[in-house]
Amino acid sequence: QKRTHLQQQEAQLKRLRQQLQQAEKQAYEYQAQLAAVQLELEQTHTALHNCVQEAESAGLNPDQLRQAPLEAPELQTVEKRLRQAQKARERLGAVNMTAIEASAQLQAQMRELETQMADIRSAVETLQQSIRKIDRDSRRRLRETFDQVNAHFMRLFPVIFRGGKAQLQWLDPDMDPLENGVLVMAQPPGKRTTRIQMLSGGEKTLTALALIFALFELNPAPFCVLDEVDAPLDDANVMHFCELVKAMAKQVQFILITHNKTTMTMAEQLLGVTMHEPGVSRVVSVDLHTAVDMIEETA
Repeated sequence: QKRTHLQQQEAQLKRLRQQLQQAEKQAYEYQAQLAAVQLELEQTHTALHNCVQEAESAGLNPDQLRQAPLEAPELQTVEKRLRQAQKARERLGAVNMTAIEASAQLQAQMRELETQMADIRSAVETLQQSIRKIDRDSRRRLRETFDQVNAHFMRLFPVIFRGGKAQLQWLDPDMDPLENGVLVMAQPPGKRTTRIQMLSGGEKTLTALALIFALFELNPAPFCVLDEVDAPLDDANVMHFCELVKAMAKQVQFILITHNKTTMTMAEQLLGVTMHEPGVSRVVSVDLHTAVDMIEETA
């Protein structure tokens, strides 16, 4: 909006400058015409004065000459000059008597607009400096966060896979981090390094979990909801997943939605949803610790 307002002010200032130039040009033309008329008037006065002096030198009375009728050739010459003067005046058009005043008003308005433009430019420069500072801080914090998450990810991946390695990479190392992308490169045990898109379903799940847990280690949340993330895993990987969740549960409370019995046995509180009647769901709560105690007491 600031830039749009600045463009409008610049366009208005340009129009005012054009109007000012036209007014100054017109005033200059009027001054030139006035000077020409004044010069012609002075020449006429000089010629008349010379005629009077010549008449007096010849012994003639100037008053008698003024009353004497003009001869035909002189009258025609005067009429011709009069017509020429009238045509010249018509070519000049209407004289704008307020041109000088209008020029002064336009100059004052132009100075006011220039002051406003200077203020707007100053405000725009201040905003641009703020944007550049925010961008610098964002780049710095993004790089720091990227390095920290990558370190946690590189540590957790071998834990959940029982070997292998993985890391995060910038899509283009020379590109601005704020506009860049991130690649997840993984090498499960016994396989070559590849992008996460080329892994199997179970490997993708474990790699994604390692990345999620890396983010949680950087900035732990009060709880984490995982919806059937163990569905594509085999029994061995389910055990690895459960062990990692147990380790992370010291910092984060996990809410798991699962159909896997191995995962259920890890839970401290178990909630089951059953449907005794069509369309009617029922929630059943089971405290595993209480159930174990009851079994031991019964035994």
